[in-house]
Amino acid sequence: MTKKKAIKLFESKGVYIGNNVSFASKNKSSDIYWANPPIEVLNKDWYFILNDNVKQKLYLFVIPYGKIAKNKLLHREDRPNVFDIKIEYLNSSFKDIVSGLSFKEYLDDAIEYAF
Repeated sequence: MTKKKAIKLFESKGVYIGNNVSFASKNKSSDIYWANPPIEVLNKDWYFILNDNVKQKLYLFVIPYGKIAKNKLLHREDRPNVFDIKIEYLNSSFKDIVSGLSFKEYLDDAIEYAF
């Protein structure tokens, strides 16, 4: 699954996806989704897609502009211009283990896929 395919799947279902999109798949070697979006994602509505490549399911989170303050997410130490997000796999709160922030309230849609 790619970011482009995920967006097309949601759009084929009639779900609008803006142009400020981040995408992360479940890590193959650990039970996390790992993403490093640029800090600018918080400057407008943010669409965050998680790909559960084990269960073949996509989760769409829509974070409205202003809902998450920049200091709520932690930056990567080696790259201060990006956030360090590691969301626990199979945790229904979609909690970032780095910052402690739960993305659950922003869950907008989920779809299953098969190839």
